[in-house]
Amino acid sequence: MSRDGGRMILWAQRPLLPLLRTCPGVAELMTHGDPLPRFDTHASLLSVPALLRTNEATMPRDVPY
Repeated sequence: MSRDGGRMILWAQRPLLPLLRTCPGVAELMTHGDPLPRFDTHASLLSVPALLRTNEATMPRDVPY
């Protein structure tokens, strides 16, 4: 997304922020009460794989399990 000029901003519950800080490609994290920045579009996290046309061939397989 960033190579195309976009920035990924995630909104999550406060207890999840430390975990999400370790995710590559996330430009900004927000939680309840934070003012929302301007944005062009939004999607729920569970919709992202379909929006990006992710399939078994495009998923990374270098995980130890």
